[in-house]
Amino acid sequence: MVHVGQARDRSGPWFLGWCRALGQGDQPPAAFDNLAPDSDGYLWVKQDKYQESFCQDLPDSEARVMAVTQKAPLASTFGDTITNPAWRKKPCWYQISTEDRMIHPDNERRMVQRMNPRKTIELPASHASLASHPGQIAGLIDEAVRELRPSFN
Repeated sequence: MVHVGQARDRSGPWFLGWCRALGQGDQPPAAFDNLAPDSDGYLWVKQDKYQESFCQDLPDSEARVMAVTQKAPLASTFGDTITNPAWRKKPCWYQISTEDRMIHPDNERRMVQRMNPRKTIELPASHASLASHPGQIAGLIDEAVRELRPSFN
């Protein structure tokens, strides 16, 4: 499993747990105020704040396309309980986006400590690191595949 700038470390209510636990050293995302739930419970990034919140390292034209085609998750998803995270049993690799405004980089680093991935890389990237640093992300995925290839035989 290759985690690219994700919040995936805990059992229990994984997102709300670290977003609300400010007394435990967790940091809210810088773009938290730019999230807007709709009447159906989906959580959108405000279109006029999308680039600065989600993909500040992409060109304006790409950011506009991402803003108008974004797929909003149900806000309730962030309170869902994860009982048996796959990273506990499967090898994983992790990429931290040091300029992420959707997940505070320090929170990602804390998650990585718990997950104990085989390799962690940090990129000077937004939350959209897959789009802004495709070569480095592909390299991490390739490394994971090469390392695991013998287990597929």
